[in-house]
Amino acid sequence: MREFLKKILMYGSLTVLKLLNLVTIFSYFKKIRDKIFYFTPEVFNPFFFVGSSQLFLQHLCIPKGARVLDMGTGSGILAIFASEQAKKVVATDLSPHAIKNARINTKLNQLSDKVELRRGNLFRPIKEKFDVILFNPPYYPLKPQTYMEAAWCCGPNYIFLRKFLKRARKYLTSKGFIQISLSSYMNLKFFHKFIKMQKFHSFMIARKFLFFEILYIYILVPEGQKEVEAK
Repeated sequence: MREFLKKILMYGSLTVLKLLNLVTIFSYFKKIRDKIFYFTPEVFNPFFFVGSSQLFLQHLCIPKGARVLDMGTGSGILAIFASEQAKKVVATDLSPHAIKNARINTKLNQLSDKVELRRGNLFRPIKEKFDVILFNPPYYPLKPQTYMEAAWCCGPNYIFLRKFLKRARKYLTSKGFIQISLSSYMNLKFFHKFIKMQKFHSFMIARKFLFFEILYIYILVPEGQKEVEAK
């Protein structure tokens, strides 16, 4: 019964997100802290729709001088704020619209030399290792039909997230870690088991209660690693 209600909420939320996206048919500027961002209607706006990016940003863990990968950057918010502490940020996204929007935002904030944008699915455009991998992923276990839906849907049985965790360790330095957001809409019991299967320790660093959802921010550390350096 509990899983049935969760599915009802998930489909209801997805419908609301699609309807809200129809409302935002115009591009616009928004100031976030001391930075200016430009949002286009083809790219998911995390600050307008949900709180996961806001919570993520409040608890961003970037060691000074770190090399950072922002997976699924969208409009580039996490990558741009991560660059305040990082030596270099590589930001990726599957959507060409997202890469175009993120490039505008890096130029607006004069960070084109510090934030490198690459288009591609998961780790396909990546060859180097990073001290931090940031991932604010899609939560719904549904097959996306458009680039916009890919910001919400991670495929049946969380295939997108499972592929990410299977490959992520290969792209971490010896002291590297992952910072990831999770949601109560997910099958968290299954997901935590999968995290352990991939030989990561998980540490919850933040939690936020919303009306129909609980958001979480976790640090994932590879087994055998003793410490994580955060800012």
